[in-house]
Amino acid sequence: MTYIISRMDKLIREILKKRGITQAVLAAEIGISRTQLCRILKGTRRLSVNKVIQLSKITGIPIERFYR
Repeated sequence: MTYIISRMDKLIREILKKRGITQAVLAAEIGISRTQLCRILKGTRRLSVNKVIQLSKITGIPIERFYR
């Protein structure tokens, strides 16, 4: 599970950088708090499947890429 979380962490950080947005903005777009997003990035919390789907729709990144 750590591998999946670390990959998702990396991908979310790439999204933030490419879009030039803050954690707070991305968190608001997917309907979570910035604190929750920080915990996801630290690996202490997982992103739900529903939120991954929403993130995929917002960014255009295929869902499968979040779980590789």
